[in-house]
Amino acid sequence: MTITDRINIRRTAAVMRRWLQGKGISVVESRVVNKTPVLAVTGPVPSEMASHVLVITEKLNGLERRAWLARLGGCCIHWREQ
Repeated sequence: MTITDRINIRRTAAVMRRWLQGKGISVVESRVVNKTPVLAVTGPVPSEMASHVLVITEKLNGLERRAWLARLGGCCIHWREQ
């Protein structure tokens, strides 16, 4: 990955972070996975993301919880039920 790629990825994540924060969503964590920015957020999630959502069911040690993933603006936005 070149320096230009890293700058563009960080810029994309910063733009999405500001947009989410403007909508009242708290960004908990930000990381890059395979050249894609991934933002972990707490809800509620804006209606603009409703058509982009993938529901994931996580099962661990007999416990089950749901998580959601949406791809928007070149970023993956991820959140879990509490």
